[in-house]
Amino acid sequence: GIYGFLSSAYQETAFKVQNQDKNIEILDKDIAVVQTEIKNYESQILQKNSRLTQLTTIRTGLQTTQDVLIEKSKSTTAIRKQINDVDSEIKRMDSEISVMNDSISSKNNKIGGIERNKLGVASNSDLAKEVGPLKYIADLTGKSLDQVVNWYIIVLMLVFDPLAIALVIAANFAFEMG
Repeated sequence: GIYGFLSSAYQETAFKVQNQDKNIEILDKDIAVVQTEIKNYESQILQKNSRLTQLTTIRTGLQTTQDVLIEKSKSTTAIRKQINDVDSEIKRMDSEISVMNDSISSKNNKIGGIERNKLGVASNSDLAKEVGPLKYIADLTGKSLDQVVNWYIIVLMLVFDPLAIALVIAANFAFEMG
Protein backbone atom coordinates (compact mmCIF):
# COMPACT_ATOMS: atom_id res chain seq x y z
CA GLY A 1 0.00 0.00 0.00
CA ILE A 2 2.01 2.90 1.31
CA TYR A 3 5.29 1.63 -0.14
CA GLY A 4 3.80 1.42 -3.63
CA PHE A 5 2.23 4.86 -3.35
CA LEU A 6 5.41 6.53 -2.10
CA SER A 7 7.71 4.77 -4.56
CA SER A 8 5.38 5.70 -7.43
CA ALA A 9 5.41 9.34 -6.34
CA TYR A 10 9.19 9.23 -6.10
CA GLN A 11 9.51 7.80 -9.63
CA GLU A 12 7.75 10.85 -11.04
CA THR A 13 10.12 13.13 -9.16
CA ALA A 14 13.12 10.96 -10.07
CA PHE A 15 12.36 11.54 -13.75
CA LYS A 16 12.45 15.29 -13.14
CA VAL A 17 15.74 14.93 -11.25
CA GLN A 18 17.29 12.88 -14.07
CA ASN A 19 16.13 15.46 -16.59
CA GLN A 20 17.62 18.25 -14.47
CA ASP A 21 20.91 16.34 -14.06
CA LYS A 22 21.15 15.77 -17.82
CA ASN A 23 20.53 19.45 -18.51
CA ILE A 24 23.25 20.39 -16.02
CA GLU A 25 25.59 17.84 -17.62
CA ILE A 26 24.98 19.38 -21.06
CA LEU A 27 25.67 22.85 -19.69
CA ASP A 28 28.88 21.58 -18.05
CA LYS A 29 30.00 20.19 -21.42
CA ASP A 30 29.25 23.55 -23.05
CA ILE A 31 31.40 25.24 -20.42
CA ALA A 32 34.23 22.75 -21.03
CA VAL A 33 34.14 23.45 -24.77
CA VAL A 34 34.33 27.21 -24.21
CA GLN A 35 37.15 26.77 -21.67
CA THR A 36 39.09 24.74 -24.26
CA GLU A 37 38.63 27.56 -26.76
CA ILE A 38 39.93 30.03 -24.16
CA LYS A 39 43.00 27.86 -23.51
CA ASN A 40 43.69 27.75 -27.25
CA TYR A 41 43.50 31.53 -27.46
CA GLU A 42 45.76 31.89 -24.42
CA SER A 43 48.30 29.54 -26.01
CA GLN A 44 48.25 31.56 -29.22
CA ILE A 45 48.65 34.79 -27.25
CA LEU A 46 51.72 33.36 -25.49
CA GLN A 47 53.25 32.48 -28.87
CA LYS A 48 52.46 35.90 -30.27
CA ASN A 49 53.90 37.62 -27.19
CA SER A 50 57.08 35.61 -27.64
CA ARG A 51 57.24 36.68 -31.29
CA LEU A 52 56.55 40.26 -30.23
CA THR A 53 59.52 40.14 -27.87
CA GLN A 54 61.70 38.85 -30.71
CA LEU A 55 60.52 41.63 -33.01
CA THR A 56 61.18 44.25 -30.35
CA THR A 57 64.72 42.90 -29.93
CA ILE A 58 65.23 42.99 -33.71
CA ARG A 59 63.93 46.56 -33.83
CA THR A 60 66.32 47.63 -31.09
CA GLY A 61 69.22 46.05 -33.01
CA LEU A 62 68.17 47.82 -36.21
CA GLN A 63 68.01 51.15 -34.40
CA THR A 64 71.51 50.59 -33.05
CA THR A 65 72.74 49.76 -36.56
CA GLN A 66 71.00 52.88 -37.87
CA ASP A 67 72.71 55.00 -35.21
CA VAL A 68 76.11 53.58 -36.21
CA LEU A 69 75.42 54.31 -39.88
CA ILE A 70 74.34 57.85 -39.05
CA GLU A 71 77.59 58.40 -37.10
CA LYS A 72 79.57 57.15 -40.12
CA SER A 73 77.49 59.37 -42.44
CA LYS A 74 76.25 56.39 -44.46
CA SER A 75 72.84 55.78 -46.00
CA THR A 76 70.16 54.48 -43.62
CA THR A 77 67.41 53.97 -46.20
CA ALA A 78 67.56 50.16 -46.12
CA ILE A 79 67.63 50.12 -42.32
CA ARG A 80 64.65 52.52 -42.14
CA LYS A 81 62.69 50.24 -44.46
CA GLN A 82 63.53 47.26 -42.23
CA ILE A 83 62.53 49.23 -39.11
CA ASN A 84 59.23 50.18 -40.79
CA ASP A 85 58.62 46.53 -41.75
CA VAL A 86 59.31 45.41 -38.17
CA ASP A 87 57.06 48.20 -36.82
CA SER A 88 54.19 47.14 -39.08
CA GLU A 89 54.67 43.51 -37.98
CA ILE A 90 54.62 44.62 -34.32
CA LYS A 91 51.40 46.57 -34.91
CA ARG A 92 49.85 43.56 -36.67
CA MET A 93 50.81 41.29 -33.75
CA ASP A 94 49.43 43.80 -31.23
CA SER A 95 46.18 43.93 -33.20
CA GLU A 96 45.90 40.11 -33.30
CA ILE A 97 46.60 39.86 -29.57
CA SER A 98 43.96 42.49 -28.89
CA VAL A 99 41.39 40.58 -30.97
CA MET A 100 42.22 37.37 -29.11
CA ASN A 101 41.92 39.10 -25.73
CA ASP A 102 38.51 40.41 -26.81
CA SER A 103 37.54 36.88 -27.85
CA ILE A 104 38.63 35.54 -24.46
CA SER A 105 36.55 38.21 -22.76
CA SER A 106 33.57 37.26 -24.92
CA LYS A 107 34.07 33.57 -24.12
CA ASN A 108 34.23 34.36 -20.39
CA ASN A 109 30.94 36.24 -20.73
CA LYS A 110 29.50 33.21 -22.53
CA ILE A 111 30.62 30.99 -19.63
CA GLY A 112 28.89 33.41 -17.23
CA GLY A 113 25.67 33.07 -19.21
CA ILE A 114 25.91 29.29 -19.21
CA GLU A 115 26.59 29.32 -15.45
CA ARG A 116 23.47 31.45 -14.93
CA ASN A 117 21.42 28.97 -16.99
CA LYS A 118 22.92 26.13 -14.99
CA LEU A 119 22.00 27.87 -11.76
CA GLY A 120 18.46 28.37 -13.03
CA VAL A 121 18.15 24.68 -13.89
CA ALA A 122 19.73 23.55 -10.61
CA SER A 123 17.59 25.80 -8.46
CA ASN A 124 14.22 24.73 -9.84
CA SER A 125 12.35 25.63 -6.67
CA ASP A 126 9.64 22.97 -6.91
CA LEU A 127 12.12 20.19 -7.49
CA ALA A 128 14.51 21.56 -4.87
CA LYS A 129 11.74 21.52 -2.29
CA GLU A 130 10.78 17.94 -3.14
CA VAL A 131 14.21 16.36 -3.39
CA GLY A 132 16.66 18.83 -1.84
CA PRO A 133 16.92 17.31 1.64
CA LEU A 134 17.09 13.78 0.27
CA LYS A 135 19.76 14.80 -2.23
CA TYR A 136 21.74 16.33 0.63
CA ILE A 137 21.52 13.07 2.61
CA ALA A 138 22.57 11.11 -0.50
CA ASP A 139 25.62 13.35 -0.96
CA LEU A 140 26.42 13.18 2.74
CA THR A 141 26.25 9.39 2.92
CA GLY A 142 27.72 8.71 -0.51
CA LYS A 143 24.66 6.63 -1.44
CA SER A 144 22.50 7.08 -4.51
CA LEU A 145 19.32 9.12 -4.26
CA ASP A 146 17.31 5.97 -5.03
CA GLN A 147 18.83 4.14 -2.06
CA VAL A 148 18.19 7.06 0.29
CA VAL A 149 14.56 7.33 -0.82
CA ASN A 150 14.07 3.58 -0.48
CA TRP A 151 15.36 3.63 3.11
CA TYR A 152 13.24 6.71 3.86
CA ILE A 153 10.11 4.95 2.61
CA ILE A 154 10.93 1.84 4.65
CA VAL A 155 11.40 3.95 7.80
CA LEU A 156 8.07 5.66 7.17
CA MET A 157 6.41 2.25 6.76
CA LEU A 158 7.98 0.89 9.93
CA VAL A 159 6.80 3.90 11.93
CA PHE A 160 3.40 4.73 10.49
CA ASP A 161 1.97 1.31 9.61
CA PRO A 162 2.17 0.09 13.24
CA LEU A 163 0.95 3.50 14.37
CA ALA A 164 -2.09 3.21 12.10
CA ILE A 165 -2.84 -0.24 13.46
CA ALA A 166 -2.45 1.01 17.04
CA LEU A 167 -4.79 3.94 16.32
CA VAL A 168 -7.42 1.61 14.81
CA ILE A 169 -7.24 -0.67 17.87
CA ALA A 170 -7.42 2.35 20.20
CA ALA A 171 -10.42 3.76 18.30
CA ASN A 172 -12.23 0.39 18.46
CA PHE A 173 -11.48 0.15 22.16
CA ALA A 174 -12.75 3.70 22.72
CA PHE A 175 -15.97 2.95 20.79
CA GLU A 176 -16.57 -0.19 22.83
CA MET A 177 -16.08 1.70 26.11
CA GLY A 178 -18.14 4.63 25.16
